[in-house]
Amino acid sequence: MPRYLQMYSAVFILVIYVSFVIDFVIIPIPSEASTSSLLSKASDNSSLYRLASLLLFLINLILYLAPAVYAIVSFSTELKLALHTSWTFVLGVLLALFGRFITLRGAVVLRSRLATVVKQDIFRWSRNPIALGMHFTLLGLILCTEQWYLILGLIFTIWNINKKIKIEEQYLIDRYGAPYVDYMQKTPRYLWMY
Repeated sequence: MPRYLQMYSAVFILVIYVSFVIDFVIIPIPSEASTSSLLSKASDNSSLYRLASLLLFLINLILYLAPAVYAIVSFSTELKLALHTSWTFVLGVLLALFGRFITLRGAVVLRSRLATVVKQDIFRWSRNPIALGMHFTLLGLILCTEQWYLILGLIFTIWNINKKIKIEEQYLIDRYGAPYVDYMQKTPRYLWMY
């Protein structure tokens, strides 16, 4: 593997992580199932619940940031990234960029229509394109590094976000009623019915 491709991989991974500023600062989407929302509503719950929620959040954060840490270590110490074939790098880049596009498109569409059930644009194919895009992005970054043990982090992240999506769906059913239930029946949670 050419050295320049190994360095591009580390730089690409770091650029993707920097782009998350758009999600969290420029166009944040309010969520009833975010960790902070869940903790603020948990005033009547035990401190054990709060501790478990924080622990899950921290584990998820560490696993989600693992590719960035790997890229920083690889880049700063000039270690070679474990790229045995360029096809994994190319596929990883394409998946990560596709994931970022889905996430950002979903955030822009949702932000413009927060007062209604959003069924247009990218939400025709998935009720949760923002989460779906984040999953594609993380999978792409894992392919860029070829650190296959990071797949465990992706699995945990998908499980954790799916749990929060179910909470969010109940909130949306309570808020919008029949129109949201109808939308749920016609549109898959991700790209498949689940």
